[in-house]
Amino acid sequence: MSLVIFSSVLPTYPPLDDLNKEHDWYQTQLILLKRKIRDISKLKQHFEKYDDKNQGLINTTNFKTILQKFKLGFDSEYLYRFTRCVDKDTEMMIDFIKFCEVLENLKIEEELSLLSSNPAYVEFDKFSVINDKLQGYFQSNNIQPKDLVATVFSKEAANLEANDKVSIERFAQFLQKICHNIFPKSQVFLHFTRKIDLDADGFINQNDIETFVARNSYIKQSHLTNQNNLFPKVPLSEAKVEVILRDLRHELNRKKISFYDFARKIDVLQTGFITINDFCKGIDKILKLSQPVKDGFFAYIDTENIGIISYQDFINVLKRSVVDKPVDVTEDSFDWQVEILNMIKGYATEKGLSADDTFRIMDSDFDGFISQGDLLRFLREVLNLTQEEATEPRITRLFKLLDFYKRGCIQLNDIKMLLNSKTNQTNPILSANDWMPKKSPFDWQLHARQQIGLALSQNFSSLKSSFQSISFFIFFLNPPIGIAGNNESMKYTQFHKWIESNRILSGFNMTERLIQKLFADLDPHKKGYLSEIDWFNAFSTTLLSIFKNNLLSRWLRCITTNPFRSSRSHRIQLRQY
Repeated sequence: MSLVIFSSVLPTYPPLDDLNKEHDWYQTQLILLKRKIRDISKLKQHFEKYDDKNQGLINTTNFKTILQKFKLGFDSEYLYRFTRCVDKDTEMMIDFIKFCEVLENLKIEEELSLLSSNPAYVEFDKFSVINDKLQGYFQSNNIQPKDLVATVFSKEAANLEANDKVSIERFAQFLQKICHNIFPKSQVFLHFTRKIDLDADGFINQNDIETFVARNSYIKQSHLTNQNNLFPKVPLSEAKVEVILRDLRHELNRKKISFYDFARKIDVLQTGFITINDFCKGIDKILKLSQPVKDGFFAYIDTENIGIISYQDFINVLKRSVVDKPVDVTEDSFDWQVEILNMIKGYATEKGLSADDTFRIMDSDFDGFISQGDLLRFLREVLNLTQEEATEPRITRLFKLLDFYKRGCIQLNDIKMLLNSKTNQTNPILSANDWMPKKSPFDWQLHARQQIGLALSQNFSSLKSSFQSISFFIFFLNPPIGIAGNNESMKYTQFHKWIESNRILSGFNMTERLIQKLFADLDPHKKGYLSEIDWFNAFSTTLLSIFKNNLLSRWLRCITTNPFRSSRSHRIQLRQY
């Protein structure tokens, strides 16, 4: 069956004052235009070349010129009529970003036939429908996202912890209700709800909903990859950045705003970091840029790809000192350590060694433990690393990753864990939920969390007291009487001061940038600060694991020192203990 439904002869034009017919004609021509152009991204690239101010706007003359370049066979009369139908602002400028979005959202017959058989697209289409229904619910009921849980589930307050969150199962039922059961399977709504549960704790809270709504465009774009992207990740080209910097500096100078003051103005909550939402709002107050350009500019500054940018990184780009010679990147990452772990695994595989054999080779003094000195000798004498490669700071970091349970030495179980590890294997100590993003058991951020958890268990009576104390620079077991903790947020400066002042991450040799990355990892909503829920979700599983390990150690000491341990009548099972 032929899909060509238009003839090459231009149709007879209806009267221009007949708006309904004109609208129908325009919609038909959009379908024809998409069928002829196919790749809308190329059309957008042509528009961007004429967008000198990076505002996403183009005049009607350039709009018609670009369409002519595609050699679509449209004469000047046709282009005049088509351009007249395109939406324009008060200055007769066309928002080509929105125009391209309209074309992308149109599905012609060929696309519908292909996509209808693609499970990923079917899921994406369901995502869009449910998402639109949720957005419509906010508008029609005049409810702010932050008030949804308290308003809708107020009758269940007795069942809510702290009256500020609801289970994902219950929230999925709510979505199914407002969608009028348009999808028969409840699993569809549960899957969507888990997209909203950004901190993956099994509950929907205020931060989940606020962030989901504010970052909806990024989450929706990443839905087909089954990952929740809360911020843009594709940076602008150097040429584009140069133009933006020129215009931005000019406006800041005209308004007599210093770079530092500009950064502070953008950081609305004064957390020390700039989020993508605050970044876009702050830029809009100084310079008009299109949303894709603002996204790309943010991604350009966010070189660590963590979703928040520090004042210094932002100011460095404004000053353009970012192009200066960078600091040794090996100190700002654990890439070398990951490479060495893979080398150790490769060595064992190549030699056909078991975990026991590998452990004996690495334990050069045969004391039953691998010390940092043993590890250094193994790397230099067996793997033939030079002294310049195997420096002390690097070895110290590597030792931290191999010491899985943070006992101060590497034991046989640690080597077994290394040789059996996989990149997508969940860390059994630190992963709380099945649907959380999977990381290597030797991911440095997970190990840093574990060491922080150890410090919390040794110095605070509860996670709540630790959060309150650290958020007020108080490092006692219990805060002094009369000083209440900050129940709302912990800022980066407070977290950093506690880490550095108490040498919490001793051995990790943390740089400023690494501490920033760790802080961002603890902030699942990328809002620039930590809430008490973030703190609990990050360390509750770690503390439970530490408690279990302590019980196991005591159990082993008991059965090895009990003089009646050989008697069957006195034996008990570890599970019973």
